[in-house]
Amino acid sequence: MKKMLCGLLLLAFLSVGFQTGGSDAVEVEILLVDGATLTGNILALRDTSIVLWADVTSGKKSAVVLPHRQILNVQTAGSSYILVGLLSGCAVGCLTGVAIGGSQPVEQHGDCSNPAAEKEANQVTGAAIGSLVGALVGLAVGGGASQSSRVLVSPAQRDFKVLKGVARYPDSEPEYLKSIAP
Repeated sequence: MKKMLCGLLLLAFLSVGFQTGGSDAVEVEILLVDGATLTGNILALRDTSIVLWADVTSGKKSAVVLPHRQILNVQTAGSSYILVGLLSGCAVGCLTGVAIGGSQPVEQHGDCSNPAAEKEANQVTGAAIGSLVGALVGLAVGGGASQSSRVLVSPAQRDFKVLKGVARYPDSEPEYLKSIAP
């Protein structure tokens, strides 16, 4: 029972760690006129092009300059926290259920009663009910925290200035970037 509780507690901490990602850079998916797709982060917006940090050669990222005329569609990548919410809720609910089930008083029913077995049965029942309730609550919270993708540039909406909101350098491009990606 203690190993199961430690495992569930570890699972809860790990799943919360996965949710907090790391970088605050917005990942975008860019569909080019020729049908190719690039995924990466917009570094800077120029008058007639954008500078994208993307994987262009087998696992190696580099800065790529894309003229506006080559870009058909730009959208943000969506993110789902449903699984994280489900696992976190299940783990927290299970631990809470075990604690509540273990705190219930054990009643004596004559000479045949086994208090240790009844206490363990209360904990298992609490863990099962707590896991189910926690999973449902975590599923709802994870679904609410998820974000769908947003279309920023399309054939009908060609205003590239909206990309400043997701660019790493929205106001002015650093000099070193100008020399790397002329």
